[in-house]
Amino acid sequence: SQAVGYVKEPEYSLEEVVLKKDIKERILFLLESSKKEVWEELGINQKIKKSKGLVFLFYGPPGTGKSILAEAVANYLKKKLLIVELPKIISKWLGETDKALARIFTEAKKNDLVICIDEADSLLYSRNFFCQEHDIRFVNVMFFELERFEGEAIFTTNMENLLDSALERRLTLKVKFELPDEKMRAEIWKAHIPDKFTVSKDVDFLEIARKFQFSGGYIKNAVLHTLRKLIQENRTTITMEDLLFGARLEQEGSFSQQNKQKIGFSVNI
Repeated sequence: SQAVGYVKEPEYSLEEVVLKKDIKERILFLLESSKKEVWEELGINQKIKKSKGLVFLFYGPPGTGKSILAEAVANYLKKKLLIVELPKIISKWLGETDKALARIFTEAKKNDLVICIDEADSLLYSRNFFCQEHDIRFVNVMFFELERFEGEAIFTTNMENLLDSALERRLTLKVKFELPDEKMRAEIWKAHIPDKFTVSKDVDFLEIARKFQFSGGYIKNAVLHTLRKLIQENRTTITMEDLLFGARLEQEGSFSQQNKQKIGFSVNI
C-alpha cells in the first residue's frame, strides 16, 4: 500500500461528526444495507454483476469535515482507510498511472480497506478538459476499476463542477458539505472543548458562531489557539475573551491563506 499511499486507523466515529440528521441517516442506511453476506444469500450477486461497491462523493468548501466523515465511515465498518496520495499515482510515464490506479483497488480488496481519495478532482477531472489522450485513458481506467470494485471508496473534492459526468451513475451517494449554519457552528465550537476544561458562564457559543462564519476546520484551529493560550497562562477555565482571542488569531491566518487560494469563507467583523 505504500506504493499508492498509506493505511490509517480511523480516529473519528459517526457520533462525533456534526452532520445534518437526514444525511447521517442515509449514510447509515447504505452502510447497513450493503452487507455482503446478505447479498450472497438473497442471490443479488448473481443478478447484478457490476458497480456493487459503495462509492461516496463528499464535496464542498475546505474545512467542512469531508475527511473526518470518511474516517467515521471506515470506523463504522470496523475497517482501516487506504489514504491515496495522488503524487504517487499520477505519473508522466504512459501506462504508469493506469497500473498505480489498479494497485489501489487490488490493495483495498486484499486487505479489506476503505479507499479514500482526497482532492479527487485531479483524478476524476471531466474528460472535456483534457488535452492529452493518456489523461482521458486514466479517467477511463478509474471508472473501469470502480465498476468491478465491491468494497467502499470515498472521494472528496472542493470542485464538484469539474468532475466527469460519467462518475454520476457510479456514485452510490453524493454528500454536499456546506459551510455550517450558526447553530451548527456553535455545536462545533462546543464539541472541540476538552472535558478537562471548564467553560466560564460568560461564554456564548452562539454569539461567537455569529461573529465568525468559520467552517469546522477553522473552528478547530481557533479552539487550539485558545487552548494554547490557557496552557501558557496555566489556567483551565475558558472565558469568552479566550475564545475571541483564538478566533481572531485564526481569522488573521485564514485571511492570508484565503488570498492565496481565492477560496474560503466569509467573515463578518
